[in-house]
Amino acid sequence: MKSKTKQNKTMKKLVAILMMAALMAGFNLQTMAMGDDEDDRKDNNTTMTTSLKGQVVDESTGEALTGVKLMINGENVSTYTDFDGHFTFQGLKPGEYAIETSFISYKNEIYNDVTLNLDEQNEVILKMKSIEE
Repeated sequence: MKSKTKQNKTMKKLVAILMMAALMAGFNLQTMAMGDDEDDRKDNNTTMTTSLKGQVVDESTGEALTGVKLMINGENVSTYTDFDGHFTFQGLKPGEYAIETSFISYKNEIYNDVTLNLDEQNEVILKMKSIEE
């Protein structure tokens, strides 16, 4: 039984790494297609922005989750966690946000009332539940 659990964890990690590679390739293509126009951001008074850093972990084990998609509801931004489960959003205005996470074999989650302040380190740890629980 233990070997099956270890095998499942190994498969999850392999799937996560493959998904992250595929998603990052798609994300890079999407970014190039959007033509990230820096002049538009300057015109929108983005000098008063902040960032959000964090990590996504398995709620039961505390293990970092690689390749989790994070979206900020109401904003047109998304990102993915790195190999250590870390992520960063930059260029956000201070205020209240809802962050949605999605990942294979885990329940999609929405984390409401994430407050971003201008002059503070905005950091969160988001915990996801496996669908197997």
